[in-house]
Amino acid sequence: MVSLCCSFALPTIAYGEEAQTTEEPTLQTLTPNYANTGTATESKKFHNWNFSFQETKTVIVQPVKIAKSGVLSLSLSPDFFKNQYRISLYGDSDLKEHLATYYYDNTKASTPITFKLAKAQTYYIEIESHEANIPTNSVTVTPILYGNSNRQIYANQTICSYSTKEQGAIFYKIVAKGNGILKFSSSDAGVKVQLLNGNKKAISSVSTLRNSQSPTSYTVKKGTYYLKVTSPDVYHFTYQFLGMTVQAGHSIQIAKQISFGRTYKGMGYLLQSTNQADWYKFKLYKYKKVALKFHVSDDAAFRITIYDTNKHPLPSGSFALPVDGSGTLLLKSAAAWKPGTYYIKINKTKQKTSGYYTFWVK
Repeated sequence: MVSLCCSFALPTIAYGEEAQTTEEPTLQTLTPNYANTGTATESKKFHNWNFSFQETKTVIVQPVKIAKSGVLSLSLSPDFFKNQYRISLYGDSDLKEHLATYYYDNTKASTPITFKLAKAQTYYIEIESHEANIPTNSVTVTPILYGNSNRQIYANQTICSYSTKEQGAIFYKIVAKGNGILKFSSSDAGVKVQLLNGNKKAISSVSTLRNSQSPTSYTVKKGTYYLKVTSPDVYHFTYQFLGMTVQAGHSIQIAKQISFGRTYKGMGYLLQSTNQADWYKFKLYKYKKVALKFHVSDDAAFRITIYDTNKHPLPSGSFALPVDGSGTLLLKSAAAWKPGTYYIKINKTKQKTSGYYTFWVK
């Protein structure tokens, strides 16, 4: 989890290191860090809160002051989970307005606890041990409040939030500083996303996020975009940006000269016309058998066309990828090709798709 550095109402604070236990921490009101962007620099400035169970005490009640609606995330130190605990959230100091309860043990030690907070107020967290005679035990808590407002996000961060029924969706602003690929992933169920342009008009269909092994990707040009996110519950997602530089020609007359054995890459942007194409060329100085290998991303739809020395498409020289579920195509000439300059044309076949390709010629 990452957080911004904000004011903190406790006398004992640790910045990026192990904190010390206070004697009477339950008398303090906890003010969590407020995380808006979660950049890497800000994540280094976190606050820890320490408390300890005494031998005669199995319940601790901790007030938490919340300045705005959002998601309260509590990251707990692993030693805390040597026993089983019940962690409940209340809206009043008498612990009558019950809002949520979690049961935690050492099987869930790496999972932050999250509470949806509909409004700004002081809430109360009750932590109860299931052990009758608990030994003296301390725990370090890193509390973070993630807002549920529309806001700008940055690459290489994990976002935590939720949207109310009245809100419907949250719009995250993204600034791509160059051409490249936006990647989004989530391990939570039911997180749906849609990419919008700078005017907040949809430029993609709605997708359900999957894990980091199968991210939802959009290939985009430099510019401003918005990610529209909806989910039935608290959600986390990760955003990454992979910049790419493409040096292809845009017509057969100015095709990019390529070298044998070198891998080249290109992109098909969202909403790019299927009539726009990347052009490459290679030259044979003598009769030679040729091998060409192409690969396209899972979300792409490209057509590869090979042209002869007269700038005419080769017979059976046009191929769509992916084909039969595979994004990889290896071509080998049956006979040696005559000397001269050959051309490769790569274009999208579906305007609403995006993706990238790589290829080499040997």
